[in-house]
Formats: sequence, structure tokens, C-alpha cells
Amino acid sequence: RVAPISPYGKFFTVGKKLNRNLSRRGFDEVRAAVMAGKVPVLHGDVVRDSEQGCAILSGDTLVECLTEEFKPKRVVFISDVEGIFTSKPLHKNGPCDICPDGTTPPPALLREIQVKPDGSWVATKAA
Repeated sequence: RVAPISPYGKFFTVGKKLNRNLSRRGFDEVRAAVMAGKVPVLHGDVVRDSEQGCAILSGDTLVECLTEEFKPKRVVFISDVEGIFTSKPLHKNGPCDICPDGTTPPPALLREIQVKPDGSWVATKAA
């Protein structure tokens, strides 16, 4: 069972940064979903920002703050692309300017990664 939760009207930013005090309603809704045995499903969205009127609250930022609050064992990202790149991918017209000195390895597409508690990560499934 899932609990879709829209960030709009529940999460708020100040200067493009999530404000936990103003966003208590959002955190409480996530907590209630978990307590009811549901999996909260969230996404990035446009939210109100007290300094500039509105801002984009990215799903990545939202998950970062939620994991600090709830300490989940797992977080799952769902996307409409085949994976994530280890660095900026190549353009149709040739390589990007990712490493002028040629020491950076070419970008690799990863289908799955595991993020360690210290923030580092390791590829668990390559494309």
C-alpha cells in the first residue's frame, strides 16, 4: 500500500532551502503514512518560498531531509530514464567538456547504486 503525498502546501522553503518548522505538516503526513503501514511516495514540486514567493523543491532535497528525520533503511528513486551517470554524459555531437586533461574516466550508466551512511556510494548494478 502506498500513500501519495504532494509537497505543495505541505512543505515550504526559505531562500530555496527546506524549512523544517514551516514544513511540519508535510513531515507529519509522511509520519502518519508510515505509522499506518503505508509507503509514502513523494516527488519534487513547486512550493511556496518565504523569500521569493515560490521555489522548486527537488525530490532529492526532499528525500535528504526526510531521511534525516525518519532514518529509513531504504529509499527508492523512480525515474523515466534507464539509470544514472557517473559523470556528465556525452552529447550527440561529441564529448562534453568534463575533463580537459583526460584523467577522468568516461561516464558510465548505472542502473543501481547503494549509498553508504557516510554519503559515499558503490555501483551494485551496471547498465
